[in-house]
Amino acid sequence: ELIIEIFKLAYSAGNDRKTLENLKASITEKHGEKSDLVQIFDDVATALKFLRNLRNGDEHPKETERTVILNFTLIPEGNFDPPTIELIHNHTPQEKISISAFMEQVNTTLINIFEGVLVQVCRNNMGNFGNFECEIIEMPPERRRHRDTRFGYAMKLNGQWTLG
Repeated sequence: ELIIEIFKLAYSAGNDRKTLENLKASITEKHGEKSDLVQIFDDVATALKFLRNLRNGDEHPKETERTVILNFTLIPEGNFDPPTIELIHNHTPQEKISISAFMEQVNTTLINIFEGVLVQVCRNNMGNFGNFECEIIEMPPERRRHRDTRFGYAMKLNGQWTLG
């Protein structure tokens, strides 16, 4: 939800239930069909649809669209399988996977998406500062004020990018 709200700050989402389609159309209109931001948006939309289908498969299961969550399961060798999750869905299936591995994967994916969306939306909607060309760049680790702050604004001075 927060990721979509970030897109909505810069692009029109319309007033109907087609938020993702409307946002993509707005991004495409502003930046062109082949822009990096359109590709990133498509990737984000795919991930968000997967999460929506996972939730819907649990809350509103159907024969061909359901989430299967199993607790510890005894296997024939006398051992236990850890808790697992599986999504049965035609468009966004997820094979049976341990819940801990799945949550690590989802957590990493959401962090990367969130960071990427912030950077790309800012990069595609920033202007220049006076006559100076501006960009968002990844900062070298030794230049970071906080170790997890990977990106910062830069300005081109004398042909070289200088961090702000």
